[in-house]
Amino acid sequence: MFRGGEIAWTKAWGQADVERRRAVTPRTLFQAASISKPLAAMAALRMVDEGALWLDEDVNEALYGWQVPAHDFGSNPVTLRRLLNHTAGLNVGPVGGYDIGDELPDVAQMLSGDAKIDAVEVVARPGSEFRYSGGGYTVLQQLLVDQDDRRSFPDLLRESVLEPLGMQDSTYAQPLPKRQRALAATGYFDAGRPIKGGSRVYPALAAAGLWTTPTDLARYAISVHRARAGDEHPVLSPSMIEEMLTPGLNEWGLGPEVRAGGNLFQHGGSNDGFRCQLTLLLEQGDGLAIMSNSDQASPLLWEFLLTVAKEYGWSGFEQVQKQVVPLEPEAYRQLEGVYTVEGWGSARVVHRDGGLWAERSWDDTVEILPESPTSFFARDDAQSVEFEL
Repeated sequence: MFRGGEIAWTKAWGQADVERRRAVTPRTLFQAASISKPLAAMAALRMVDEGALWLDEDVNEALYGWQVPAHDFGSNPVTLRRLLNHTAGLNVGPVGGYDIGDELPDVAQMLSGDAKIDAVEVVARPGSEFRYSGGGYTVLQQLLVDQDDRRSFPDLLRESVLEPLGMQDSTYAQPLPKRQRALAATGYFDAGRPIKGGSRVYPALAAAGLWTTPTDLARYAISVHRARAGDEHPVLSPSMIEEMLTPGLNEWGLGPEVRAGGNLFQHGGSNDGFRCQLTLLLEQGDGLAIMSNSDQASPLLWEFLLTVAKEYGWSGFEQVQKQVVPLEPEAYRQLEGVYTVEGWGSARVVHRDGGLWAERSWDDTVEILPESPTSFFARDDAQSVEFEL
């Protein structure tokens, strides 16, 4: 937890490996999952600062190992800005992982659909709508290695972002180097089933490949707060910090979410066996980095975040009481089906265990509770769900 731009305290609970009775410590490594994206975005923005890339030009001008396929949405190009804020019109939301020991594809193979993600292509007019896309960040990965063919992606991120921010325990190396494996948490599926080999391997590094600690994520967030307060940033110029923090569609900046009038800086992460959340109040420099090694941890992470927010008086996190309205089973069954959730993907809604559940393509399955026959809210985070019949 950090306050006023300083790390206030670090706590560790539970087991990094249940079978070996290895406890979690402040230096235990977790997969950051999608929190990999804003750090990768920072590396791209550094290249913009250095004049090696441009925010608003067609990325095909700088891509050599793969090209964004032609599309039928007019002359609007896929640009770096649109990749970073998820408005490039690309498909592929979450990216898949591999078992340790599997043969891994290179980036161009992933983008071409020769791996565990569909071929990346333009499915909406670039710039017209928000579509959260791990595929877009895999294009970013190709773009960065094309522009710096001297270094691997993990070396590029280490030298350009992680080391300058003091994130000494962090790496984009997948799978983890042997010297760091002893520090890594084992990921667990539901019912406490360990992942084969301890974790999945994510070659889509920019989208999901970062291994890190909550303390290192706090260092990243604190650097952004201090830069906003006027300090020199170790990676980006002041003007580029402002570009990064300017919210676009769906209140998304160039890498992170930027909500609450520009004061709430956040990103979540969900890989097989790992869940995490990074939250920063930009003006105050207060926030929290939480990481876990369980598929079942999301409700706990939200409860922990809300509890800390209440204790320290953070505005915007006030808990709201909602009244659940009892419905007949037939009312639930009428709502079953597959729904498109704008910008995120699809959700299959099913009636079971006496309630209604949303199996989301981009995140965990969550129970949704009725306030009326058509108005529901998610049990975990109170997100509103409105059905149109």
